Amino acid sequence: MCIRDRCAFVHGNQLKGAGGMPSGSAGKAALLVSGGIDSPVAGWMMAKRGIELIAIHFASPPYTSQRAEQKVHSLLRQVAKYSGRIMLFVVPFTEIQELIKDNCPEEVFTLVMRRMMMRISQEIAIKEGCQALITGESVGQVASQTMPAIACTDAVTSMPVFLSLIHISDPRDGATSRMP
Repeated sequence: MCIRDRCAFVHGNQLKGAGGMPSGSAGKAALLVSGGIDSPVAGWMMAKRGIELIAIHFASPPYTSQRAEQKVHSLLRQVAKYSGRIMLFVVPFTEIQELIKDNCPEEVFTLVMRRMMMRISQEIAIKEGCQALITGESVGQVASQTMPAIACTDAVTSMPVFLSLIHISDPRDGATSRMP
């Protein structure tokens, strides 16, 4: 302890943490969680930067299983160990998905469905006081994650969409290639 003219500084034991900024110090955002590993990793990366998270999952039985929703809960519990409490919104999506399937050409089905998910997510995010959306998209990982498809999907929102898994590799992160 160090005592000065008008204050005292108290130092305690240091505890190891994930590193980064305090939760909520950079605002609040909604994480779209699919049940894969990419979206929780994206959420963890943004939480490390001080963003408070809420999560949104689209349940579409029988196209998605109860097990997928349980996996989402499990993954978010892991992220919450580092980020703090994460409120999860589960959106019933089967009826919307079937309407899109019945009324859209097959070649645009996935894009239209993802655009609808972004619109719904934005509405939830606004109601919860969020300033951005976060996805776990990674260019080229699946057919719907091309640059034009991501741009088309994100164009329906009026708030920023953070794609934290899409970044330029930094050689300090273990990347072997360098930009000229």
